[in-house]
Amino acid sequence: MQRTSTSQPAVDCLPAEILGHVLVIYANDTFENWIRIRHGLQIIPDSLYIAWHGTNPYNFFNVTLVCRRWRKIALECPGFWSNIVVGPETNVKLLLNRSKDHALHIFCLVSDILGLNRRHAVLSLALTHLHRVRSLQLILRPQDEGREPLILFAPSHAPLLDFLSVHFAEARGGAHVPQTPNQIREIGAKWDAPRLRHLKYYGGTDYALPLSSFPPAQSKSTLTHLVWLPGGPTHSTSLISCAEDLLSALRSLPQLETLHVAFAKDSSSRSLAPSVSPVRLPRLRQLLLDGHIDTCVELLEHLDFKEPLQQFAVMARQESQRREDIVPLPEYLADLFQAQATVAPAAHDRPLRTLCIRPDTTADGTGVQIMGWESLQAPTRFPMDTNMLESLSQPGYADLALCHSLPDALPRAHLDRFLRHMRFDGVQSLQLGIAELHDNTRLELGPAWVRPAARLTAVETLAFALRAADPAQLEQHLLYVREGGRAARYPALKHLYVTDLFPERQYVDDSEQFVPKGTWDTFVDTIVSLIDDSVRLEKLTLKDPIVPLGKADLMELRQLVPSVMSNVVDGMQKLSLGKTYLVPEYMDDQWVVVEDELKWRP
Repeated sequence: MQRTSTSQPAVDCLPAEILGHVLVIYANDTFENWIRIRHGLQIIPDSLYIAWHGTNPYNFFNVTLVCRRWRKIALECPGFWSNIVVGPETNVKLLLNRSKDHALHIFCLVSDILGLNRRHAVLSLALTHLHRVRSLQLILRPQDEGREPLILFAPSHAPLLDFLSVHFAEARGGAHVPQTPNQIREIGAKWDAPRLRHLKYYGGTDYALPLSSFPPAQSKSTLTHLVWLPGGPTHSTSLISCAEDLLSALRSLPQLETLHVAFAKDSSSRSLAPSVSPVRLPRLRQLLLDGHIDTCVELLEHLDFKEPLQQFAVMARQESQRREDIVPLPEYLADLFQAQATVAPAAHDRPLRTLCIRPDTTADGTGVQIMGWESLQAPTRFPMDTNMLESLSQPGYADLALCHSLPDALPRAHLDRFLRHMRFDGVQSLQLGIAELHDNTRLELGPAWVRPAARLTAVETLAFALRAADPAQLEQHLLYVREGGRAARYPALKHLYVTDLFPERQYVDDSEQFVPKGTWDTFVDTIVSLIDDSVRLEKLTLKDPIVPLGKADLMELRQLVPSVMSNVVDGMQKLSLGKTYLVPEYMDDQWVVVEDELKWRP
């Protein structure tokens, strides 16, 4: 008789020390995932979120129920219990007890937007162990003012504290504007934290706080990451009123590697005195500036750092007060792209492989966002239009090299400074995007952007998100007229990615109507012209057409392009929600569901 194998799972064969390490990694991942989710969904009460998604920050407790061995190992591993999401008091007490003397990581969403789930007392309990806290992340609201634990503002000893993040979540739409200064940005200012390296403050009003009390300045040589930003898309009163104030504080922070700061909106009224000397930041790798464009340039001119930066972002949406040599942004980029195609790169130039250009929805007037990546892989995350400042200061954008929001026209000298050391001649993946406003209307790039985009002749992947993807617009971007016919603007093009195909949504007498823009024949003729001009188009993706595309139409394209994909097909749309179909070569062949390799939407 053959014996049946009853071998135990491989994980149970691990030594206790290694299994304990695995359990700690699992607990850490659960903690980090919860923080990321709650930062993005602050408006939803914990109880409602848990009811909807069936998950809570204490799910990792279930590890102790797997078997006696796992429970024993978990109980003997203080690191497994060291991540504390402030919630029910019983859970927090349990974590504080079982973590013993291990360093703590604490996160607290003190109250939701309705003022529910206030956890001030439980947070006070957790902070009695401040001497063990390595990272502290707080999200507070106006209704929390005056109820915060006193230890947040009192002199205290935090010998292990490495990371402090305080987020003042202002009411949406700026409905709540505190009439008196709150103390949000004074949290931790009086702590003795000799190891503090990461300091992040979002929002709050602090116009009564003197520069001498600027919390980062007290950390001096230990601080490597400083974030000092508004708590929402609208600027609250900022401590940083001018470039000179910031430079004064930065002189005592020589170890800075990351600097994200926003200036007050009226900062352009104060210029730097001629006697102000530059500040040297030899380790600076990530720089984000928000404010008046002239103030940002002044600061850059007085910062001494090694270029190129790993990440450089300027949110300068107001027009410059310097009127000399003003140049439209599309014209400047067209000249820059053309010049770089004939000039060898310098030793310190940074080559970009992926480029996105789209309208800026948060601009006071008209503006454009320019984002660039060194990698050819499609970006998995884009900064949120509504609050790019906060988005960029969160993890997940390490590969984003360039992110500027600029007016349509500005001084040439400013542009030279913002785009210095960036090489665009090697861009192989180009996105020309749209931007959606809150009223569901859209902004799109104008005809002026045809010329600079066409200078990027190395493009292999081209993504369009023009309003309604008008075939006439698409034709203009892809082809130009020359003697003897039409020629392709992108001779190396292999993958064309088009979204929101054809009809334009209009409202007539309160009823929704679809008005055709261009014709299918125009679109097909454009593809034919590309192929006739020796463009080896390998893939065509038609994403999110407003009305389903007919099978016969797609089959027509399939005869021209080896791979055609669409996620909305006439007769299949009810069965294919969220899926993308690979168009077969023949009508009776099977339509295969495929993974859309471009994870981003233009």
